[in-house]
Amino acid sequence: MLLKGKDSLGDNELLAIIIESGTKKLSAIELANLILAKYPIEELINLTYEELIEFPGIKRAKASKILASFELAKRAVRVDLDKIQIINAKSVFEIVKEDIIYLKHERLFLLLVDSKCRLIKKIILADGDVAKVNLDYLKIIEMFLRYKAYGLFIVHNHPSGDVSPSEGDKRATLDLKRSLDSLGINLVDHIIVSSTKYFSFLENNLLLDYL
Repeated sequence: MLLKGKDSLGDNELLAIIIESGTKKLSAIELANLILAKYPIEELINLTYEELIEFPGIKRAKASKILASFELAKRAVRVDLDKIQIINAKSVFEIVKEDIIYLKHERLFLLLVDSKCRLIKKIILADGDVAKVNLDYLKIIEMFLRYKAYGLFIVHNHPSGDVSPSEGDKRATLDLKRSLDSLGINLVDHIIVSSTKYFSFLENNLLLDYL
């Protein structure tokens, strides 16, 4: 890498450098090849400790080193949230896309904003099928009050890539809006995202259905 530059190395060679050493039977390159044979390069960044230690020679210290390298990579490309002003659904998409781009399950986010629609806080509310998740209204209200927010956005991903809302998504959203409206809390939008697309309830007039 030092002689030819990091861009000259293959994915397996870069991973082998992080792994550093192999086992009695496998070199670091061979171990990297094993990992990449099971997990495509785009999925590496979301590997868990439990998934890593399934490979021969990957124990606590080495798995921790690999996980730390992946987390640094995530943080390096993460949007500077403190400077983000949400002006439309695309702004929200940019805020969460690095968190969900390779997820294989649904994840529900709460974004809290101030009166100028600048992001105050991004919170993971739940993992799983959002249409079936029992939304924790009390936690949403607690976070809203704790951070003295002006409004909030609900965001979740569809790993399938189809961002069309299900009937369950619609029901859960309108139930939440009714509850928050009764308390004077502004649900600005619910946005469904994939790795490349997004769908806004507000922009598609779906937040007015119950009025």
